[in-house]
Amino acid sequence: MSNTATAPQTSKRFLSFTLSLYLAKRFLGSIFATTLALVMVILLADGVELARRLAERNASGEEVLLMTFLKMPDMLLQLTPFAIMLGTMLCFTSLAKSHELTTIRASGISAWQFLIPPAFICICIGTFNILALNPISSATLKMYERKSAEYFPNQTKGLVVEGGSIWLKQIEPDAEIIIHAKRLENLGLDLYDASLFHFSKGVYIERLTAESMHLDSEKSAWRILNGTLLRPNMKSEYIDELELPTTITKEKLKDSFNSPNSLSVWAMPDFISSLKEAGFPSLEYEMQFHRILAYPALALAMFILAVPFSLRMLRQGGIGKLLLTGLLLGFAFYLFTNIIAGYGLQGQIPLALAAWSPACIAALVGLALLLHFREE
Repeated sequence: MSNTATAPQTSKRFLSFTLSLYLAKRFLGSIFATTLALVMVILLADGVELARRLAERNASGEEVLLMTFLKMPDMLLQLTPFAIMLGTMLCFTSLAKSHELTTIRASGISAWQFLIPPAFICICIGTFNILALNPISSATLKMYERKSAEYFPNQTKGLVVEGGSIWLKQIEPDAEIIIHAKRLENLGLDLYDASLFHFSKGVYIERLTAESMHLDSEKSAWRILNGTLLRPNMKSEYIDELELPTTITKEKLKDSFNSPNSLSVWAMPDFISSLKEAGFPSLEYEMQFHRILAYPALALAMFILAVPFSLRMLRQGGIGKLLLTGLLLGFAFYLFTNIIAGYGLQGQIPLALAAWSPACIAALVGLALLLHFREE
C-alpha cells in the first residue's frame, strides 16, 4: 500500500455579510474622523480671515460665526475627495495595527473582496453629495453671498436668470432700482418686456414698465423705449423714450451672475439653457454640472488610488511615508484637476472629458498599482 503526499491547498473564502458590515463601519468612521479634522482646520483658518475682513465693517462675532458655518457645506463638498484619500489610509493603518487585516488575508479572503465594502461606501458618499449635500450647499452659499453683499456691497448684485427672465438690483446713493425683464438678448444688453421698481430707503416710489431697454455702455445709461410710468395715487404717464443713468456695465452683468457653486444640480440645466438663450458664456456652469455628476466616480477613484499606497506602505512599516504620500497625492490630483479644467474652460477639450477624466485616470492608476504590487 503506497502513501501519496498531497500538497496543502489554500481555499478561497468569500466575504461574509457580518465582515462586510464591519469593514464598512470602520471605513465610514475613518472618513468621518478625517473629514471632521480637515473641516476644523479649514474652518479655523477661514474664520480668522473672515473675522479680519469683517472687523472693518463692525460685524458682530455672531455674524462672523454664522457666515463661517454657512460656507461649511460647500467646504465639505470640496474636501470630500481628500477626506476619502486620507481616510482610506487611516482605516488600513488602524486595521493593520490591530492585526485584523493580516487575519482577514490569512483566512483566504483576497484584497479584491475586502475592498468591496469600502468601495460601496465611497459610491454612497458620492451619491449623497449629489442628492443631498449639493442642494444644501447651494442654499447656504446663497445665504452667505447675501450676507457678504451686505458688508461688501457692489453696484450690481442679485442677478438671477430662470427660464429666460432676469432680475437685477442696481444700488444708487439714495435709492434702489430693481429691474425685471422676461427676455434678454445680446449678452444682456437688450431687455424686453421690462419693469423697473424704484425704492428710496425701503419705500416704494414708482414703477416703470417698458417694451424694451438697451444698455448704452458709452453713455452709462439705460435707453428705455415705449414705457409707462406708474406712481401711487397718480395717473399713469406714457414715456416714448427715456435715458436712465446707471453704473451697470456688460462686465458687471456677467460678474454678478450666481456663482456655479451656489446652484444646485437640479437648477443647473435650466440655468445653463437660459444663459445660452441670452448669449452669455455658460462653460463654467457646464463644467460645474459635470463635476457634480462625477462625485460618485471621483469618490471611488480616490479610494482606489489610495489603496495600493496604503497596503504597500503598511507592509513596509512606514506610517510617516504613508501620510506624506497621501499629502503629495492630494496635491498632485488637485493640480492635475485644475489644469484639465483650464483646458476645458478654454474649449481645447470637451467639458465632459475635462470633468470626468481626472476620476477615470486616478482609478486606472490605482488599479494598475494594485496589479503591479500584487495586492490580490
